Amino acid sequence: MIIDGHAHAAGVFFEKETLIAELDRLGVDKIVLAPMGVKNDPKFSATNMDESFSDGNPLNWLKKIYEFFEHFSDIIYDKPNEYLFSLKQQCPDRIIQYYWANPNDTNIMQELETHLPLWKFSGVKLHQMVANFDTNQPSMHHIADFCKIHDMPLFIHLFKPKHISQFCELVKQHPQTNFIVAHMIGYDKITSNCFGLDNFWFDISPSYFVTEKQIIKALNKYGSDRLMLGSDTPLGGNNLLEKNIHRINTMGGLDDIDREKILGNNLKTILKL
Repeated sequence: MIIDGHAHAAGVFFEKETLIAELDRLGVDKIVLAPMGVKNDPKFSATNMDESFSDGNPLNWLKKIYEFFEHFSDIIYDKPNEYLFSLKQQCPDRIIQYYWANPNDTNIMQELETHLPLWKFSGVKLHQMVANFDTNQPSMHHIADFCKIHDMPLFIHLFKPKHISQFCELVKQHPQTNFIVAHMIGYDKITSNCFGLDNFWFDISPSYFVTEKQIIKALNKYGSDRLMLGSDTPLGGNNLLEKNIHRINTMGGLDDIDREKILGNNLKTILKL
């Protein structure tokens, strides 16, 4: 099974038809989506995303990504979550929905409890570039407990060095919660502080940010059990999934079992698919 473990409901994955066509073209079984686009907004279309990242310069892409974050940080927690659910309803056998939460929201636990039976999401996503929260604030412990109780992963994009240190303590204090670290951010510090624990994994997206050298370093430390395919589509263009699949399939030092774990079986196990 091949699963894109990190993408957004935008670009080529903004609408059912292009989403299914892309997954079928690449032989991908399922995709984890976090919110981004809102219904009928052309700026989140596949065409606009290709144009936004057409210059081929990742440094410019990062600037563009920051602009997207600044634009939708005020709405990311309601309408985009709802739009993603409506998209999942159209192809529930292909889309795995993560709920994008804001730990600074004083009603966050009520929102999670309310929407879980309605939307049946499979994980919670947090992003410290979008919401400026500390990884050790009380709501983080509540969210980690929620994920443990409902047996779903907590997917987090860390930002500042202090957040990484706080995250290490969070992982230690919640050994029964499964954490997935976006983009391998903080890999060295997490490894030095949390090695020996079995409740954290690393997302290897996107291919222009996470290098092959970083992946090999993690393979040498953990084997293939802690790495997960992701694309971060469309933040960098609509072809990121194809690039990362190709990279894993052509990387030296991996056998078929290793490739299968990274491309989907590790996440399949966590999500109990």
